[in-house]
Amino acid sequence: MDHNDKPAFVEHLQALAAVFKFELDDPIVLGYWLALKHYDLTAVIRSIAKAVQICKFFPKPAELIEFLQPDVETEVFNAWSTAARVLGVDSFCGRPSVDFEDKVINAAIRSLGGIGRIVDMTKTDFLTWYRKEFENAYRIYLANPPDPIKCKPLIGDAKSIKRIPRTAPRQKYLTHDE
Repeated sequence: MDHNDKPAFVEHLQALAAVFKFELDDPIVLGYWLALKHYDLTAVIRSIAKAVQICKFFPKPAELIEFLQPDVETEVFNAWSTAARVLGVDSFCGRPSVDFEDKVINAAIRSLGGIGRIVDMTKTDFLTWYRKEFENAYRIYLANPPDPIKCKPLIGDAKSIKRIPRTAPRQKYLTHDE
């Protein structure tokens, strides 16, 4: 959020406070602003709406930040859906060269033996065993971001590289220094 978003942020925070019959004053609003200003306004509003549905008491900033974090299992599912859509079709017709916009997909596939391993699989093995291995590798890389070298495009037999966009945008995880 930037300074222009602050009035909308305060309006939603006041609505949240009204639901819980909590009195807001300027120092409290400033504290919430400082904690949440690094996030997108739309995401913060969704977080506030979720708090209205879930919380029994007026939430602390840390609780609103927790609501901002994406559901890991949804991210894993979206990543597998994207990878399977591309590799499940193309890999049985040769070794494609691909570069997923979600670089964690590149790293997960590379850690499991790359494109070459997939080509040698039956479709059943790909959709069962490989899927489980992929999902586990992807979860690990979400928790511990991979080395940038592992995120490079996956090179197969094709001379050109297919650029694969995300099917669903992944929310950015903020670090303490941002």
